[in-house]
Amino acid sequence: ADAPSGRRSSFDIFVDGKEWVGGAEAAWMMLEVVTCMLTMILLPLIKHEKLKWIHYCPSSLIGLLLATFVEHAIVRPAGFETRTIGDLGEMKGELPRSLWNRGYDIPPLNADTLAKILPTAATLAAVALIEQMMTLQLVDQMTKTVGQANREGVGLGLGNIVAGLIGGGGGNAIL
Repeated sequence: ADAPSGRRSSFDIFVDGKEWVGGAEAAWMMLEVVTCMLTMILLPLIKHEKLKWIHYCPSSLIGLLLATFVEHAIVRPAGFETRTIGDLGEMKGELPRSLWNRGYDIPPLNADTLAKILPTAATLAAVALIEQMMTLQLVDQMTKTVGQANREGVGLGLGNIVAGLIGGGGGNAIL
């Protein structure tokens, strides 16, 4: 759907005017999400002597394994299939290529392009910075030290810019 000003939003490229997931497929996906979330919430609450090993394995990993089991034991035999990243594009397993060494044209750097990407970019940058500062605060509490938030923020921004230029993905420190 077009944005009110006639521009397309930055997420429109993922849907191409069609519903990405809906109906029964969305319901099956929700079953897998609920399976994973309930596992992450309930597994740490188990206090049984014979199940001590559970506390040495992250409950999120066990949740993902259970959701994968649900996909292959229930969803696919029922005639449905959850969409994956591989359904959207091809993954070759090679190292990222730099911005200037790719086989496609880079969008023009003009006001229209910036207007399309700026809201999403600003939101992602704000979330990354908030997560970085929360992690810094936690590490400061755990190590009884004082970190430098301004250096963390500048390092995060520069690191993500360089990662984008050489074909990598951005990121941040989060616990």
